[in-house]
Amino acid sequence: TIDLAKKMNKIPVRLKVEVPGFVSNRIFLRLMQEACREVESGEASIEEVDSTARNKLKLPMGIFELSDYVGLDVAVDLWNVIVNSGTAEDVKCEMYKRKYEAKELGVKTGRGFYNYPATGKYKKVDLPISSKVDPARLIS
Repeated sequence: TIDLAKKMNKIPVRLKVEVPGFVSNRIFLRLMQEACREVESGEASIEEVDSTARNKLKLPMGIFELSDYVGLDVAVDLWNVIVNSGTAEDVKCEMYKRKYEAKELGVKTGRGFYNYPATGKYKKVDLPISSKVDPARLIS
């Protein structure tokens, strides 16, 4: 697998110990946590956070938009598995839990942090070009 990854011009990550969430999901968890903290503290709106992620950090989707795309049930499960394993600290966040409990799971239900044209139909979210959200803080 390491050789194949190198042939594909990828940088393989070799684990000494298996940890829940691997690399990308652990990074995604921290992005979700900081995004949630900023919105729930009143520092920014969902749209402002996602605008910074997309327009300043050059991510293909905003953090809440990606959560909707993945599915908020999956995002909440990922969050719980990693935190409950003891390998990451929890950050108080009610937004994800409320959406999950309301069965507003994102694209798959047509409604999550954003509304979509129909159940299972993704449409790129319209976001403002500029945002007051500090990209360094978002990825800190």
